[in-house]
Amino acid sequence: MLRLIMIVVVLVAQQSKEVPRVYTAEQAIAGQRELQDNKFGACASCHAKGLSGRVGDKDEIPELISMSEDFQTSVRNNGGNVPQLAGPKFMTRWGARSTKDFSLELKNRFSGPLSEESQLNIMAYILQLNGALPGPQPLTRSTDVEIGKLVK
Repeated sequence: MLRLIMIVVVLVAQQSKEVPRVYTAEQAIAGQRELQDNKFGACASCHAKGLSGRVGDKDEIPELISMSEDFQTSVRNNGGNVPQLAGPKFMTRWGARSTKDFSLELKNRFSGPLSEESQLNIMAYILQLNGALPGPQPLTRSTDVEIGKLVK
């Protein structure tokens, strides 16, 4: 009997350590490609190399001058600041919010230039950059998991 209890305790402990996996590896790969090939250049250009965000430094890559006038104006209107999409500042901002919240944010900002599939692929790539692991189920608009729980 004691052995059975110990086995149950170990199994429960293992289950509590498992993190949800809310996107597929294929989605993340497609999202990375979308960022590289995106004719609008919105994410990769404005959020800088590696989606590390912008703080207004003149040496940030890509250079502000290399972006379209609309993007330059948008960045300037924000004082040169564009939020980080990969790293600790992203997790501080989004960790307690859900994948559904993030999906709605992308939908509201980019529903014109990017298809729903592209938005979800880019979101999967962003989650991957922040330490979330892929799984067998694709990310959808209705996926509703706290982002901070996707990372060990």
